[in-house]
Amino acid sequence: MKREIIDYGHIRHWRYVEFRSSHFSKNIAPYKLYYTHDIDLTTSLSELWAELKDNNKRNIKKAMRLGLKVRFEKNWQSLKEFYKLQVITRKRHGLPPQPFKFFTSIYKEILSRDLGIIASVYYKEKMIAASIFFNFNRKALFKYGASDHRYHQLRPNNLIMWEAINWHKSLECFTLNLGRSSPDDSGLLAYKRLWGVKESILYYYRFSFAKNNYVRSPADKIVPVTALLAVLPKSLLVFLGKYFYRHFS
Repeated sequence: MKREIIDYGHIRHWRYVEFRSSHFSKNIAPYKLYYTHDIDLTTSLSELWAELKDNNKRNIKKAMRLGLKVRFEKNWQSLKEFYKLQVITRKRHGLPPQPFKFFTSIYKEILSRDLGIIASVYYKEKMIAASIFFNFNRKALFKYGASDHRYHQLRPNNLIMWEAINWHKSLECFTLNLGRSSPDDSGLLAYKRLWGVKESILYYYRFSFAKNNYVRSPADKIVPVTALLAVLPKSLLVFLGKYFYRHFS
């Protein structure tokens, strides 16, 4: 199958094709590698709770005690509120946000077809955190998460994930995947390891048609612009997002 894909890529004049697999070929060096994490939803809720790290349990209980509420929604207004938080989150990380049109496509092609959900945390009727999940063929995927950092001490992100576990289990999903994580992202890895996950390595293999061979990723370079982007107005970041993500326009 790989050979047929590469032959087709030559015909279509592709620049490269990327294969993602935990099992590929021992004779080919991966382009990149990431960690991926799965939560087994076939066990009972009590067993899932027992697998959580102690500090995670405390944070979930704290969020409940403080009155935070999680809603599962897929309406247009919840998407717009999610995007506001997404802009805030990307700004905090020094990154331009994806254009709203990108999430509009997710709404039309996934959420409106009952293949995903927006899980939102409300505090005093204000949305302070939200995540987008996909689900298909009894498998669920955590795709995007955003939050207002001013409310992080209330632990909304811990509550939202626990309630999402409950919700997808009620749909009889077998597993909830928490997405990929870079080996260098220690904070994200620490968060995902709070949930009693099965951790595995996901290898990316890239075939370059110009070189007619598989290639390795170049060494990561430090980009000093993230600190600058973090202080730019949100309106300007949204504009930059439209430029950098122009392939979504």
